[in-house]
Amino acid sequence: MTWIWTHVDAAYAGSACICPEFRHFLNGVEVPRNFATVCFRISPLALATVANESNNEDSNRLTQTLLESLNSSGVVYMTHAVIERVYVIRVAIGATLIEEKHVSMLWDMVQEHASNLLAKLTSIK
Repeated sequence: MTWIWTHVDAAYAGSACICPEFRHFLNGVEVPRNFATVCFRISPLALATVANESNNEDSNRLTQTLLESLNSSGVVYMTHAVIERVYVIRVAIGATLIEEKHVSMLWDMVQEHASNLLAKLTSIK
């Protein structure tokens, strides 16, 4: 049970350790962690290749549909953000057991789902 409290406590207050006066609490913690947050979207240019015209709103809607499609697969879960009216999909990569094969699998899924969505648009037009 102790390790659970340590983990919860670190989640709440671990960020304080970036302050010089609290860095000594990290003494002995030598395990490096790699963490990355990646944001992406279906660009208006990619959308314009299958539609006669495209704008930011169309791209936002299609990116949201892509996120819903990926999450409904039950294999991956991603979130979104809106940055200056641009809807993007956010992927956080940083769990201890994540390997390159997991990231490759995720990217393959993103490409497959995006290609399917763009192909559907082509068949509608």
